Amino acid sequence: MQPFSSVSFEYETSAGFFATLQSQVAGLNISTASGASGGSNAVILRGVGTIRNGSEPLYIIDGVPLSRNEFLALDPTSVSAVSTLKSASAIALYGNRASNGVIVVTTKKAVSELVSVTTRKNLSETAFFLPHLQTDKKGLLRVSFESPEALTEWNFRMLAHTKKMVSGLFLGVVRTQKDLMVAPNFPRFLRENDHITVKVRVSNLTATPKTGTIRLTLTDQETGLEQNQQTGIGDGIQSFTAPSMGTTTLSWALTVPEGLKGLRYKVVAKAGDFSDGEENLIPVLTDAMLVTESQPLWVREGSTQKITLPTLATPSNTQRPHLLTLEYTSNPAWSALQSLPYLMEFEHECSEQLFSRFYAQRLARRLLEANPKIAGVFTEWAKSDSTEVQNDDLRRLIAAETPWADDLKKESEKKKHLARLFDAARLESESSATLQKLSERQLSSGGFSWYGGEHENAFITRHIIGGFGHLLRLGALDTLNVKVKDLLDEGIAYIDEDVLVYDAPVGKGRWRNRSAGLHYLYVRSFFLYKELPNVVAQQLPALLSDVRQHWQEYTLYEKGMAALASHRWGEKDLAKSILEQLKETAVSDTTDGIHWNANVGGWSWNQLPIETQSLLIEAFAEIGKDAKTVDGMKVWLLGQRSRSHWPTTKASADAIYALLMEGRDWLSVKENTTIVAGDQRLLEQKREESKEEAGTGYMKLQWKPSEISPALSQIEIRNDSKVPGYGGIFWQYFEKMEKVQTGTPTGLSVLKELFYKPLSGPTELLKNNEIRIGDRVLVRLTVTADHDFEFVHLKDVRASCLEPVDVLSAYEWMQGAGYYKTTRDAATHYFFERLPKGVYVLEYEVKVNNAGDFSAGIATIESMYAPAFSGRSSGGRIETKE
Repeated sequence: MQPFSSVSFEYETSAGFFATLQSQVAGLNISTASGASGGSNAVILRGVGTIRNGSEPLYIIDGVPLSRNEFLALDPTSVSAVSTLKSASAIALYGNRASNGVIVVTTKKAVSELVSVTTRKNLSETAFFLPHLQTDKKGLLRVSFESPEALTEWNFRMLAHTKKMVSGLFLGVVRTQKDLMVAPNFPRFLRENDHITVKVRVSNLTATPKTGTIRLTLTDQETGLEQNQQTGIGDGIQSFTAPSMGTTTLSWALTVPEGLKGLRYKVVAKAGDFSDGEENLIPVLTDAMLVTESQPLWVREGSTQKITLPTLATPSNTQRPHLLTLEYTSNPAWSALQSLPYLMEFEHECSEQLFSRFYAQRLARRLLEANPKIAGVFTEWAKSDSTEVQNDDLRRLIAAETPWADDLKKESEKKKHLARLFDAARLESESSATLQKLSERQLSSGGFSWYGGEHENAFITRHIIGGFGHLLRLGALDTLNVKVKDLLDEGIAYIDEDVLVYDAPVGKGRWRNRSAGLHYLYVRSFFLYKELPNVVAQQLPALLSDVRQHWQEYTLYEKGMAALASHRWGEKDLAKSILEQLKETAVSDTTDGIHWNANVGGWSWNQLPIETQSLLIEAFAEIGKDAKTVDGMKVWLLGQRSRSHWPTTKASADAIYALLMEGRDWLSVKENTTIVAGDQRLLEQKREESKEEAGTGYMKLQWKPSEISPALSQIEIRNDSKVPGYGGIFWQYFEKMEKVQTGTPTGLSVLKELFYKPLSGPTELLKNNEIRIGDRVLVRLTVTADHDFEFVHLKDVRASCLEPVDVLSAYEWMQGAGYYKTTRDAATHYFFERLPKGVYVLEYEVKVNNAGDFSAGIATIESMYAPAFSGRSSGGRIETKE
């Protein structure tokens, strides 16, 4: 069908209405009889075929057919746009009455009426109703429910059974539709600087053609400000004509601005008495990667520390400032408290991460009960106004793909969000729900798998049981809870059995797997009230004797486990000997605190620096009662924190436990701390804003991009109190994703390639301008592992124009490696419990959904609990056509 020839109408008073029409609408000729002023007017569209039934075209005013006289009587100042449709296109829509063409006029009144069109907002994919149904006296069943506002087909399934378990199944299709419907084709998400053509299909289910007006409005989710001009779509208004029982499609080409978190679209259409509208939120992800540089703070009592940030002093041309944060506290437990939301809101749900969520929820509840002043701060924060995204799915997507987005919220927004997470009733409800999920993950043997599958992972099971031990020590576990009791009984029984079957003592108390055996003794020592199996109980003296003989050969992590296990199992002298040797080999300095040079990362669970330092803090706090040494060790631990948490959920959980084991009184840091940083007036303003938290022993100052300058590269802190101060300085900036190159080899690497997949024939490596809407693209990820790895996460970020073909999550096998694959809105994820040394090729299909120019996304791979082993593919862009 030929599109309209359409122009917006600008009336020139001196020229007259008809003269202006002729000058602005191509092919329109209006003449007066005999050329005399005041004669009758003839309206002719040039370019139409043979003139039938006179020379008059069909007039459509705001979607309604009107006469020539009504057209000529129009007030020119009321006209917004005039369009023409000629020949076959006009006849196809309106029949023979349009054989002389169609003139379509949109008035300003019609445009203004678009504001009153009600939009559909509840676009949920599932319709829920309570299945409490009753039959009538004839045995007939009437089912009624409120459908979401999405106009689509719904699969309806119902299973019914009698008391005698005679069952029946009903399958049906329910359609929700309107006479006039709009169907926007927006992607699941957008990225900054994407150039995209968005199509909207208008469907007409009536017996007559419908002509009307449609408008697309884009607004910033956070501010509510219109973004039509910024995105390049102008007023967003177009005219349309939809044939009877048919559809027409309209397009808008837009560019996604930088700095948006979400773009809310609103499409409204009106044709006479018929109207429809749809409104929804599209997350906007960044096209850049966030770089974080951190400097730990440990300011001894009565001393001064100076920090220099070289990359802030001389920034590169490609850097885009994001945030500069200074955190300072007289009690490191505040750092633990602020790391809990990371565990609560982590996007994935392997067994370890589910437990970490439960762990955080229980600790938060305990901290608020034990510290009323902190609870009072959260109560005040909860009173602030908020425009936080309430849709949990969208919020999780935004948090997963742009975890730094919350940093630039107003401070009141961030406080409101934290207060919401730490609401006592919410914590109780969500911890119960998380515990239920965790219980469902426990296999019949009592063990837990890592991510999907039906086989237990002994280490993950011990880690979870040990985490319950941490909660028990901190007074944050309800041991009377039936689910907790059952989970622990079955879990402890499993690790008892597992240690006998797989890591059994072989002669004189030697373990087949020393680390696993020590980990078992450490975890089991939290639950001494539960009797050991006879075989283990009989071997225990010999096992502890073996520790006494060989502990000097152990790694740092093994020494920590050996010290704590020995202490709890009654070998206190042995535990003290191990602690003395650890203290002798430690390194201490004013910047990094107390740490060990040998504490370097490896690929195994017992070679992780954060977990090792946390375990040694536990040992020195419990066995040595050495507060001064523990203070110094916490400095190193805090220095490893990036933003508000440590590199992984497991590391964060262990670090939080170490920080909460021992804490001093909550002291004020406001009056006892002097800070020099950049503009002192701005600094004092920020300190005044944080005075409420400072009274509880915590201070957090943040400079937004517009406030960051090289003057802030030099920061000085003087501590005039009688206790040391802890904290960190975090300098964050962005680098464009398409400029990202493959990372330095660390043992794991990934290569991402895109291939065009025709309906028949071989696939071809994708080149620019080759693919169009509807084409299929094969994504190939080539993973190389230099040696055996455990707990590996591969994430492939898609271009926003690509839709996945296969969206079902499943556990799969490939070349001897098992993995769990799951597809999310913005990326496809692979989780490998074990990734043996070798090269692996993974492929999945996507379909082109939109035309434009897009960031192609990158693939990243990392060991989830040893993130130093990681890799990424190079970046780029992808162009698609209609």
